[in-house]
Amino acid sequence: MSGEEAKHVSRREFLKGAGAGAAVAAVAAVGVEELRIINMVPSPGPELSATFGASPGTIQEGGSVRFDVTPSGGTPPYVITIDCGDGTTMNAAGNHTYTAHGRYTALLTVTDSAGKKVQAVATVVVNPTVAPTPAAEPVLAKVVTLKVNGESYILNVPANWTLLEVLRQELHLFSVHEGCSLGECGACTVIVDGKAVNSCQILAIEAEGKNILTLEGIGTPSNLHPLQAAFVKHEASQCGYCAPGMIMSAKALLDSTPKPTVDQVRQALAGNLCVCGNYKKITEAVMEVGGG
Repeated sequence: MSGEEAKHVSRREFLKGAGAGAAVAAVAAVGVEELRIINMVPSPGPELSATFGASPGTIQEGGSVRFDVTPSGGTPPYVITIDCGDGTTMNAAGNHTYTAHGRYTALLTVTDSAGKKVQAVATVVVNPTVAPTPAAEPVLAKVVTLKVNGESYILNVPANWTLLEVLRQELHLFSVHEGCSLGECGACTVIVDGKAVNSCQILAIEAEGKNILTLEGIGTPSNLHPLQAAFVKHEASQCGYCAPGMIMSAKALLDSTPKPTVDQVRQALAGNLCVCGNYKKITEAVMEVGGG
């Protein structure tokens, strides 16, 4: 406003956006009787905003996260509130410890002195604490004397090895097949003191001093055992994996019961599984040797 304009005004309203400095200068120059400034507002500044971050974003239970907050724009000073997502609240940037595993969403609220608000979120993943795996105790070696197929062997083997493991890995008697290792398939059957036994279910140290017989001990390629010859004749072996265990179970039966019935043969072989389903021919082969 110029001084000339002010001379002709006894009452003047400076509307929204008028400069306060200009109005005071005009009053001082011309002595305006009354000056009323209405709703004078400063020029608008940048909008209120804030950056919010959590570092690190993934921690273990009991670990700490640092929340960083940078507000800008709006009308300072600012009021900062951080809802950490676990029932706790912070009023400034800083570190926070999470005591339980889970996925948390931290909520930042920044309020400026004009009452304006802005919000931002940060995600924190807290993994459960995994207890360290205790070191395995060393397995002690054991010197054991085994009598296998008429020969005595002095062996130094781990105390937790099964008879199956010793027969295959130490004595290289590979007719003793490993199938289920649960005593359910019969592929590892050998004869111990005259009885059919799943060698995966007996420790080698438990067999010490006993007579152990495997397929290698009952016949040779040039001199087959009658059961081996009968299996060939009746085509009782297809894939062949179950055959050694079947023959050893059948031999244990025939040694105790030279002339078994069909039901006795079936019962004796019940623990030996044939995935080829060749049970009929297997039974016929055993019955032929048993005189049935």
